[in-house]
Amino acid sequence: MFFKLLIALWKRPVITRICFEGIKRLQKTIPIEPICIYSEDDSKSLCKEYGFEAYEYKNDPLGEKLNFGLERALESEWDYLLQIGSDDLLSEKLFEMYDPFIAKSSRAFGLSTMYFYDIRTKESYFESISNIFGCGRMIHRGTFDTNRAKFRYGHTYSGTDTVKKKGQVITIPEYWANRLVKRGIGDILELTKEPFKLWGDSKNSGLDFDSQFRLDCIGVTTERIRTNEVLAVDIKSEFNLHDVSEYEKSDVDVKQFFPELNDW
Repeated sequence: MFFKLLIALWKRPVITRICFEGIKRLQKTIPIEPICIYSEDDSKSLCKEYGFEAYEYKNDPLGEKLNFGLERALESEWDYLLQIGSDDLLSEKLFEMYDPFIAKSSRAFGLSTMYFYDIRTKESYFESISNIFGCGRMIHRGTFDTNRAKFRYGHTYSGTDTVKKKGQVITIPEYWANRLVKRGIGDILELTKEPFKLWGDSKNSGLDFDSQFRLDCIGVTTERIRTNEVLAVDIKSEFNLHDVSEYEKSDVDVKQFFPELNDW
């Protein structure tokens, strides 16, 4: 079993170095290879220093940058895509928790609980959501081998917010075309293979939710893991989209689980 770790880099070199040290720790016991997408020279230098595979791409929009990284990742062989941010750390124990999902070849799974650590105040926080955090999410390689279907309506069809005429042809994911065929609404004329974009190219925020919606649209159910164990941490600093005030303060000493935070 081999994991490809996708990371988009942007500024904050000190935090990125902490993240890279965490990856080096994981590589001692876990078959994992990072692919980094950078947009400025500081990040490029760090990737070279750590010997990580890296490619340059513009930072805006972020969805397009991540999709570029996914395209590059798909050029090599691996079993699962693992996603983290350049301000995230994962524990070895997370992979032990993932073992049952990997053993049954689950298509997508991840954490719906997450710890946060503010390096400015040395305080820990906790958040539980109904969706999945991008940090630590695993997606099976086969998920990205998708087909698009040319679907023809067999009769006039009125949906919730659309009307399709008999004989009208649309192009949709094969998963949804098959569902319409089972309902007797029409038939599939042609299938074409098309790379699956995990994120909307124009997206700069809400990428975790957007990618989850896109997985749902191709029939991929993401299995959620809810736990109070410290398996991953998102490091907060002055360079974050979300402030720690959004989260619940925690008494857990997150630092003891990640040696990269010893000096912080």
